[in-house]
Amino acid sequence: MRLTRCGVLLLAAIFAAQSSPSPLATLAITHPPDGGTIAYAPHGSHANASLRTDFWLEPGSEPAQSSKKNSLRLCVEVQRAEAGTYTWFAEGCFSTAQPITLMLPTAPANYLVKAALADGSVALVHAQTAFALWPTPAFYSTYEWTVVPPGAPVPLGLEVQMALDGS
Repeated sequence: MRLTRCGVLLLAAIFAAQSSPSPLATLAITHPPDGGTIAYAPHGSHANASLRTDFWLEPGSEPAQSSKKNSLRLCVEVQRAEAGTYTWFAEGCFSTAQPITLMLPTAPANYLVKAALADGSVALVHAQTAFALWPTPAFYSTYEWTVVPPGAPVPLGLEVQMALDGS
């Protein structure tokens, strides 16, 4: 994600105004889920994580007018935990209709995503989510029955037994 100097200043102003978001809008980050884990294949150099949000503008509020909808932007700041503290990783502002994919390096880490729905340089509402990025557990097929670790991919062509009663 690249920003011009003007974009960085605009993003800084939006996140600095976190203490006074508008009560007329709601923003929710639906993916990645807060406290969740995203698994990646250990052989790749990057893991892609889709950032999905939902937002609602209350009827009658100024941003809900059709002329204002095109000016709404979703500003995102991503922080990565290093040595127990979160540090800046990436940031950017996007159209609310644009899909956002986070390209994260494949190394176990914790991330914090802060998002703000903004109209120009005015933040309407803020949301954040924290998640972990971990490699998928390894599973190696054998000639004996083996328990598959949760989240591990199973190669094609194997015979699989599953208990449908939850045991």
